Amino acid sequence: MPRFFSDPLQLRALGDQFALSADEAHHLRDVLRIPVGAEVELFDGRGGHARAEVVAAGKRGVDVQLSTSPESDPYPAQEVWLVFAPPKADRLRWLVEKCTELGVDRLTPIITERAVVKPGEGKLRKLEDAALQACKQCGRNRLPAIMTPQTWSEFWRQVAATDDNDGARWFIADRSGVPVPSALSADDRMRPGKIILLVGPEGGFTEPELQQAQAAGAQTLSLGTHILRIETAAVAGVACLRTCLSGC
Repeated sequence: MPRFFSDPLQLRALGDQFALSADEAHHLRDVLRIPVGAEVELFDGRGGHARAEVVAAGKRGVDVQLSTSPESDPYPAQEVWLVFAPPKADRLRWLVEKCTELGVDRLTPIITERAVVKPGEGKLRKLEDAALQACKQCGRNRLPAIMTPQTWSEFWRQVAATDDNDGARWFIADRSGVPVPSALSADDRMRPGKIILLVGPEGGFTEPELQQAQAAGAQTLSLGTHILRIETAAVAGVACLRTCLSGC
């Protein structure tokens, strides 16, 4: 069933009629050519979702009417956060798209000493759109948070200044580390909290950067014996962690 973004859904009720945003209306009417009377699924990016009927589709917009009461997916008990040095161009969008499909909850681009890319505000909006399109395609109802890029030092200052990361498990993607099943104990897989994966640039983290992460309790995590590109390591890491948390 075609899916469209509509926020907020929690404030709406069965039978409510309203217009889709201009972008979503264009996609429904002009790209997919969905006719009046068809049923679609709506989601709000906050976990809310409902079915609706298309009741009007014209030049002035698209109106839908809720045919089911909005429901909300529970917030994940175990979050997976990705902190990564951004790769170049389309590889960055691909990273965001695939990690969204795999269930990452937060993405934080960091500018390390060896990093070569610093996304600007315009790029950040494109990444948010990539996450939205991935959610529409894969059936996910909650958008991941995409944070403003930070330098390595800014990131750790923020970590020190907040208790948001208390109890988190920290990992550094590095082929010298331990495999994911060995890194996560049975208790880790059951305990609510956050798992934060650090993925460095193509040249890797510098020794001072590694030492700073390890001082915060980060453990090296192996994703195989080969040298991986940033986006490959990010996707493999999120996939392995989510699989293990589901009962590997």
